[in-house]
Amino acid sequence: MDKTLRVGVIGAGHFGRYHALKIKDVRRETLIGLFDPDTKRAAEVAKEAGCPVMESVEELLAACDAVVVAAPAEYHFELATEALRAGKHVLVEKPVAATLEQADLLITLAEQSGWCVRSGICCATPQSMKPLQNESPGHFILRPPVSRPSNRVGRMCP
Repeated sequence: MDKTLRVGVIGAGHFGRYHALKIKDVRRETLIGLFDPDTKRAAEVAKEAGCPVMESVEELLAACDAVVVAAPAEYHFELATEALRAGKHVLVEKPVAATLEQADLLITLAEQSGWCVRSGICCATPQSMKPLQNESPGHFILRPPVSRPSNRVGRMCP
């Protein structure tokens, strides 16, 4: 039997919910839980996704192999850094960091630790990306990395 990747989600907002529901449907991934400081929202999303709510980021990181960072943008760098230092692969929603220097630091930390850090593409599937899809629509293979330009929908507060 193939080992499944135990994945946690940080953030239960729009994108956190999206990721949790997609992970739930991927055979090679097990959604082990999610964390959000808004415990009411976390409970709603966890119930829908069929996973437990974790008490803290630390508890979530202790239980997973990989984590999706889908918290508000101003926390992406801090949470991705914490996850990499805890020995986890990280998929972080856009923007990865508030500055180029922070993004470079994440890349360096990932290279030094041997863990992967990737930016999420949480959108309708463009025709050009169809060959990269996994068995679950909306989930993408993380290697090789795919890059495409995008514009922010809203204002980021670093």
